[in-house]
Amino acid sequence: MPRLVLEQMLELLEQEEAQQPLDDIRDWWQQIEQWRARHLSALRRPER
Repeated sequence: MPRLVLEQMLELLEQEEAQQPLDDIRDWWQQIEQWRARHLSALRRPER
């Protein structure tokens, strides 16, 4: 019985992941890339 419940839960999780909107993921990655560009450029500046 516990194994059946776990298998059902795993199936539901797989379905949920497959239904995640790609636009949300794309927007999230764009934010990360903007942050990287801003913060990494500050680290690359030569010191005077």
